[in-house]
Amino acid sequence: MNKSVVILGAGNVATHLAKMFQQGGFAIECIWSRHIDNALSLADEVDAYAYTDDIASIPPFAKYYIIATTDSAIEVIVRSIPSINPDAILMHTSGSTDIKVLSKVERYGVLYPCQSFSKGIAFDYNTIEWLIEGSDAITLTEIEQLANILPHKSVTKADTVQRRTLHMAAVWASNFANRMVVEAYGIMERANLDPHLLDSLVRQTIDKALSSDPRDAQTGPARRKDQGIMNMHKELLVGEPELATLYDMISKRISDSY
Repeated sequence: MNKSVVILGAGNVATHLAKMFQQGGFAIECIWSRHIDNALSLADEVDAYAYTDDIASIPPFAKYYIIATTDSAIEVIVRSIPSINPDAILMHTSGSTDIKVLSKVERYGVLYPCQSFSKGIAFDYNTIEWLIEGSDAITLTEIEQLANILPHKSVTKADTVQRRTLHMAAVWASNFANRMVVEAYGIMERANLDPHLLDSLVRQTIDKALSSDPRDAQTGPARRKDQGIMNMHKELLVGEPELATLYDMISKRISDSY
């Protein structure tokens, strides 16, 4: 198996992806980034053979070309990529971008990790759920083989619509859930309380949701339809109308479900 790869990007996803390829014994031929310092830093970290900020100079002989950038940059990068080995596979790592954006080349696909990455934060790569898509059956099979070599918990075939749906659900489960913790910390700080008094509760809530049906794990005044407690909470938010409205909307969503 040809285990040579070019990583296009040097941000959060690209950094962790490059580390996974390195750990998997792949030859990282080149790191490309619009910012040469970022390309150099990541190349040094994963022992890449080369780095560049000139996309025209990326090596044409690698097997895999992975675009791990913001969604808005993918199409621009594809237009700028020079001719590559016709047997190579060009992939992006986006949950919401159509696979057809890559159709400039003969073989292309998607290698999407359903996970949130941050530079400098350790992560167990063996928990990653990969979603894959290919331009044709043979390419899809090769991408599946690649994903199974990389650290993973599962590898699932999913088309563009399915990936977009999962990505939107992930925003609810991850980004919105994190924002709720941010808001809760803010409420505590404004009351001169230590926000970390909530930490054990947050961990227990997530653990219960993942170890059982989250519908069954739901607790609180909205689940109990305790209007008195909910009214008291809204009084505490009288000076924060947006939070009060959000509290009402989420409480109604919970209450109407039981």
